[in-house]
Amino acid sequence: MKISAGMKGIVLVIAMLAAVAGFATSLDFSINITPEFTIPVGPDSAMFTPGGGGTLTADLEFFGFLAPTLEFGVYINPLKNLDKSVILTRFGAGVNYFIYPIPRLKLRAGVALGAYIGSYEEVYTANLFWKAYVQAGFRFTPTFSLLVGAGFSRYESSPEPFYTGIQLGLVADIQLSSLGKKDAGVSVETSRDFPVFPILYASYGSRPIGEISLTNMEQAEIRNVKVIFNAGNYSSAPMLCGEYPLIRKGASVDVPLYALFNEQMLTFTENTKIQAEISVSYELLNAPRVATVSKSLPLNHRNAFTWEDDKIAAAFISPNDPAVLDFSKFVA
Repeated sequence: MKISAGMKGIVLVIAMLAAVAGFATSLDFSINITPEFTIPVGPDSAMFTPGGGGTLTADLEFFGFLAPTLEFGVYINPLKNLDKSVILTRFGAGVNYFIYPIPRLKLRAGVALGAYIGSYEEVYTANLFWKAYVQAGFRFTPTFSLLVGAGFSRYESSPEPFYTGIQLGLVADIQLSSLGKKDAGVSVETSRDFPVFPILYASYGSRPIGEISLTNMEQAEIRNVKVIFNAGNYSSAPMLCGEYPLIRKGASVDVPLYALFNEQMLTFTENTKIQAEISVSYELLNAPRVATVSKSLPLNHRNAFTWEDDKIAAAFISPNDPAVLDFSKFVA
C-alpha cells in the first residue's frame, strides 16, 4: 500500500506528541488544531481558486508570554478551470508571543519557517516556506480557548514563489499540561517570623511581624490578589498586607505581614502563641476565590522589649506621674 506524504507527516507529528507527553504534566504544553480557509493572492489568484486545509501545532510556553512551536499542515488548493488540486504538505518550527490583556481574552502573534512538499498527480516539488499570523480568542477555561486567526504564507520556488496565500481559520487551543488537574489554589508558606513584643503592639501596622511566600498553583494567572492578616480578638481590624494586580501561573511573591493589634496583647504575662489567619482573595478568569490558612504566631510576654529603638523607654513612663511633671518644669 502506498503511503502519501501527508499521511507520513501525520504519523510523524503523532510520534512527536507521544514523545513529549511524558513532559506535559510538568511543562506548559499545548496543542492547537486549526482548520483553515485559504485564498490565493498575487499572480497565484489567476491559477488557483480558494481552498482549505488545516494545521496541527505543538506549543511549549515559557515565561508566560513566549512559546516555541512545531507544526504540521496539509492544504488542498484547487486549480482554476480544472477539476484537479495541488496538495501542499508542510512541516516547520516557529515562535509566538501571547498576552492576556483581560482575563478571558487571549491575543497571539507568531512566525514559522520550514519545508514543504507540493504534489500534483505524480509530480512533486519541495522547498522552503514561511508564514506570519495573528490570532485572538476567548478563554472558556484555563485549559481551553477558541480563537480566530489570519495569516500569510509563502511557498518558495525558483524563479517565482510556488504559492502565496492568506489563511483564515478557527483555532482550538488545548492546554495538555493542565488537563485532568484539579484547582490547587494558592500556596502560603512562612518565610520568616520576627519577634513580636506586646508592648509595641501599636507599631505593627508599619513594622512587619513576619513574611510569607505566596505561590500561584492555579491553572492560569490570578489577578487582583489581596493578602489580609487577622489575629482575631487580638486585632482591632483585619490588616491588608499586600495587593498584586497579577501573579502568573507558578510564580511566587514574598509578602510582609502587618497587624492591627489591640490592648488585649498586654494581657500576656508569659511567652505564648496565638492563632491567626491569613486570607488570600483573588480572581481566576473573573471568578472570585478566597483561600484561608491558619498561622501560629509566637509572642513575647508583655514586659519584654528590644532596644532596637531607644524611644521604647517612653513605654515605661506615664506623662501624668508627679515625678515626671516636676522634672518637666526644669527642662521646659
